[in-house]
Amino acid sequence: EGAGGYRYFGAAKTLPGVKELLEGQAQKKRLAKLGAGRNDVYKRITVDYYGWKDEEDGVLLEMEEKARRENKRRKISEDGDDDSGVSGSLTDVGHDYLDVPSQEEVAKILLAEKKKNLLAKFAF
Repeated sequence: EGAGGYRYFGAAKTLPGVKELLEGQAQKKRLAKLGAGRNDVYKRITVDYYGWKDEEDGVLLEMEEKARRENKRRKISEDGDDDSGVSGSLTDVGHDYLDVPSQEEVAKILLAEKKKNLLAKFAF
């Protein structure tokens, strides 16, 4: 059966346009039988796809430690000392965390910036 409910018989099935049409419909039917729907694809994804088990064998941890030591060595050679950066910055290689300011500290910083901007705006 073709598009729009048309049926093709005999030599009409071998015509160029009809042949591609029928092949495309046959392909759609095969995929429908296999159940290759959008949700079925996600059923076959395991935790390995997301990398949740990458640290279990220890290889990744060794590579990260080697890279951390190399980055620290490079930073020391560039800066000349071990602790010259601002604590908690993204470029600080020695820490695995960021020093997040508290609400009060953020409020103080914002107030200071507003004061500075107002002074710059109204200064002669």
